[in-house]
Amino acid sequence: MQKTSLVENNWRKWGINFLTFLLTVISFLLLKEHVLARYGNQIAKSFCDQFSEQGCRIAALSYWSEPIEHVPVSIVALSYLIAFYLSFMKSSTEALFARTLVQCVALVGSIFYVLVMTLGLGAYCPLCILFHVLNALLFLMLMRDLKPAVVRKRELLVQLIKFAGVFAAIFSVLLLIYHHYESSRFKEFGLKGAPRTEMLNSRPPHPLRNVAALLVHLGPVQAKRTLKLDMALDLTCPYCREHIINLSEALHSQNIAGEVSIVLFPLDQSCNRGSPIDHMAGSCSATRIALCASQLPEWESLFKDMMLNQAPSVDSLEDSLTARSWTPSIKAAITQCLKLQLEKKQLEDYISQLDELGLEGTPQTWLENRAWIGALTGAEWVNEIHRVLDSAPVKK
Repeated sequence: MQKTSLVENNWRKWGINFLTFLLTVISFLLLKEHVLARYGNQIAKSFCDQFSEQGCRIAALSYWSEPIEHVPVSIVALSYLIAFYLSFMKSSTEALFARTLVQCVALVGSIFYVLVMTLGLGAYCPLCILFHVLNALLFLMLMRDLKPAVVRKRELLVQLIKFAGVFAAIFSVLLLIYHHYESSRFKEFGLKGAPRTEMLNSRPPHPLRNVAALLVHLGPVQAKRTLKLDMALDLTCPYCREHIINLSEALHSQNIAGEVSIVLFPLDQSCNRGSPIDHMAGSCSATRIALCASQLPEWESLFKDMMLNQAPSVDSLEDSLTARSWTPSIKAAITQCLKLQLEKKQLEDYISQLDELGLEGTPQTWLENRAWIGALTGAEWVNEIHRVLDSAPVKK
């Protein structure tokens, strides 16, 4: 019987080792996907199938994936798991109590995070859910190892302090590595500083050279209906390409084609009135497409319905999304973004110059007729945007 118990304990210890290793690998992969999605690259198909890819992208770009700005949850999980494994190698009763207590806190955090992501944001991320399921299994295995024992509070406190110290050290090292990698990505895309607030184009803004419009055809070629849409995108934000990818997915799911007039202009930190979260001002996220009031108020809910394949009738979409022509959309966007920075006379001159461009002045690029812009890499996107800006007609 003692031999059987020994074998069982060995299997349980092997299981805990395996689960901890697996969770560590998944945490690293989630961190990698977070970085890729943040810089506009597509989510790996191996972790997100066609149905759930949108959910994975939302999960990677949402505020809840970075409760502390520029610190992904994945780094916290990775640091915790490494520190947990180092603690697990100790066999003292105090360490066992400490591990179980810390794992219990992690489990509660996991449940809260899943509820926020799946119920609050509607983000279905299979890899995230797998992580939390395995974390629950790890907790149950630890509970089976936990035997009643008299543990002095002082000894337990010492073990918890040791764990916190190891966690802090590992977290600091991983955070330094992540920020070093992040800064190298900034250089690759020509960015300086944080992607949420800094300008993509380091040149000073010029009224017309930094405002342009593209006509992009999205959706299936042989679609049953064609809608004319207006969008406003912030060139300085690495997430904005996601809006085009998401819109393409939504249109394909409904067999609708879209002729999209995309307004391109630089924004500053005070210019994202479409976001209800103040600290996100100046950024654009895959979960919020309304920028500077250039879209209709109901655009965000309609877009979410389309992504979930629960869209209202095509007629309803057409009535809602074609209520404004492209020129008023540009006017509304620029007025909202610059009214706090320019005097009234300057703003009137700016809009009148824009009016003189007219529809004929819309630059046509190789983006036209591309149904899947997501094939572009980040560097290609930046180069194309610079080319479009440089080719935009300037009224003399």
